[in-house]
Amino acid sequence: MNDFTLLKKVVKDFLEEDSGGHDYYHAERVFNNALRIQKHEGGNIQSLGAAALVHDIMRPWEKKTGKSHFGKKALKKIEEVLKVSKVSEKVIKDVLQLVKYHDIYDCTGPTRIDGKLSQTLF
Repeated sequence: MNDFTLLKKVVKDFLEEDSGGHDYYHAERVFNNALRIQKHEGGNIQSLGAAALVHDIMRPWEKKTGKSHFGKKALKKIEEVLKVSKVSEKVIKDVLQLVKYHDIYDCTGPTRIDGKLSQTLF
């Protein structure tokens, strides 16, 4: 899944009403940075690219509900978005882990390069 076209479209549609700093263009900037850094640092390009695109898609929902944009309910919705976008089950599993910890900055976080990059990028 190096072609992120469908996922980008779904994310753009999902975020079309968000006018804050976490809109589609934020996701696109993070995505471009993730791919650029991945070329030098390694990590799974599919997982990093997909996670970069979806990491904040639940921010508008968080504003409405007060619930975390990377909590259990949010992750379930993100999983649905990934499935609709034809992302493989293995990549979905990785992406959900990356998104789950993307806003947690401590020494006990992910140890794989993908996780370290997600905490730097997202």
